[in-house]
This record gives sequence, structure tokens and C-alpha cells, in this order.
Amino acid sequence: MAKAVWNGAVLAASEHTVCRWKGQAGYFDVEVEGQVNRGAAWYYPAPKEAAQSVKDHVAFWKGVEVSD
Repeated sequence: MAKAVWNGAVLAASEHTVCRWKGQAGYFDVEVEGQVNRGAAWYYPAPKEAAQSVKDHVAFWKGVEVSD
């Protein structure tokens, strides 16, 4: 599992999966006030050519509400 750590605190942790047309995904755990929603955000750091529109974007699920 990949982890992002700063000053001794885990900021994000991810396990990676592969989509046939998008490429390898990374997942982030979301933590708010000590509660962790594992894998609630995902992204494609280097998507395949057919999926370049998802580069530099993060998607959420598992109860995370997104609004504009």
C-alpha cells in the first residue's frame, strides 16, 4: 500500500488497480475528525491515451457528496 506521510501523520494511503482503457488507478483514504473512509477517492496519475480527459482529476464515492 502506498502512503503519503508528513510529520509522522499518514495523509493518504492507496492501493492500485488497473482499468483496461484508463490505466493504473490510485486510491486515497479520506479522513475527517478521526473517521476514515478507505478508498473513497481515486485518480489516474498517468492515464492511457484514450482517457487523457481524466488526468489531474480526483473522483469520490462511498458516501462522499460532491456538489457545485
